[in-house]
Amino acid sequence: MKARLLPGVLVLLSCFAAPRVLAQTNTEINAGLQFNFSNPGARSLALGGAFMGLADDATAAYTNPAGLVNLSRPEISLEGRYFEYKNEFLDKGHANGAATGNGLDTIDGPVFKEDKDHVTNLNFASFVYPGSGWAIAGYRQELANFEAHSETQGAFFTNPDGSTSRFFPVQASVRLKIVNYGISGAVRLAEGLSLGVGGFWSKYTQTTDLTRYNLGDINNDLPCFVTNTACSVADNERVDGDDSTFSFNAGLLWKISRAFSIGAVYRKGPQFDFTTTATDSTGAQVVNQKGHFRVPDIYGAGLAARPTDYLTITFDYDRVKYSQFAPDHFVDIFGDAQGNPEPQNYKIDDGNEYRAGVQWAIPMGQNVLALRVGWWSDPDHKVRYTGAQIDEQILFQPGKTENHYCGGVGFSAGQHFQFDLGIDSSSLVTTGAASAVFRF
Repeated sequence: MKARLLPGVLVLLSCFAAPRVLAQTNTEINAGLQFNFSNPGARSLALGGAFMGLADDATAAYTNPAGLVNLSRPEISLEGRYFEYKNEFLDKGHANGAATGNGLDTIDGPVFKEDKDHVTNLNFASFVYPGSGWAIAGYRQELANFEAHSETQGAFFTNPDGSTSRFFPVQASVRLKIVNYGISGAVRLAEGLSLGVGGFWSKYTQTTDLTRYNLGDINNDLPCFVTNTACSVADNERVDGDDSTFSFNAGLLWKISRAFSIGAVYRKGPQFDFTTTATDSTGAQVVNQKGHFRVPDIYGAGLAARPTDYLTITFDYDRVKYSQFAPDHFVDIFGDAQGNPEPQNYKIDDGNEYRAGVQWAIPMGQNVLALRVGWWSDPDHKVRYTGAQIDEQILFQPGKTENHYCGGVGFSAGQHFQFDLGIDSSSLVTTGAASAVFRF
């Protein structure tokens, strides 16, 4: 049973059944999260991430390593990014219907609270050395750099028997970071056809803290952190992840003609271990177990068309294996009404990402100014609950497909320096990127 308050009775968590994982357990903060793993590069970002069929700069080492043979000079690439994450959490109101009018239960329907978090990082750095028909690259990439915080007052809801319950007030935070250190290589198999493979060592760190607070009177009391009074803790949960592992990617690129190319990629997502602990209202530890965090596998294809020397059009399709999260890697802490875990009732469907971009190059003597726009569709990949528990149904509902609108500019100074800016905006996340390339 999800931790919650019942009329006149405080339902405490005296035991937990299994470890937990970000966006893979039924703790409250995970109900509001939907993050994605984007490709590196300000240029790629401005094109909506549609880069598999183009793959003609250093970021190909991760996006499509076969494209490394497109590079004719050794180069160093650096990219910085800014992220603004928006996450909505159920805060108050009567989540599944009309309010009773008792005490604070006066708002019909759910009221959500939006949290905004900001992260700035060095997202990508690489060195590429091309040869005759081959190339090799080394890189560092921050695959994920994510923060979220929530503070909820505790929404009311109606049970199937007509009684009213209330969720515990919660304060919670999540910090996730995954850094890849990789080496990729590519060879030209035939005229216009290249193969690339890469391996990367992934370093994962995660900290999640969640505290639920008691209410003396569930109908009339506000949380202690709202009234600035002494808090009574119902329970506390914590996740500490610090692990590393190896994974790989592989790609093909076929330049059918000077004006048309096709790429294909498979990327194996790494899996990490973490430790979860939980304490009850007395501070006694009731959980100390291991769990797993899984990055989904991705495979896809892309194409790039150059109808003129100045115009480039790109399109990508990605299949993202979000179903690897649940139920196989999803952990139900609270279980059903009898406390039995039911991970099979938590679902995430595999997602289809569609990406498109357009670049217009404007010659300026020995230099080039590039204008770019892009779009991509991010499918719903929130965890949803399909079982009978009403509180789980309220918290873990389907999300929606997010449309991302992108744009940016680039400037190439001769053959030795390139600078790019890109932005990607949706209702959930805004990403800005700046990158520089130095060629020798």
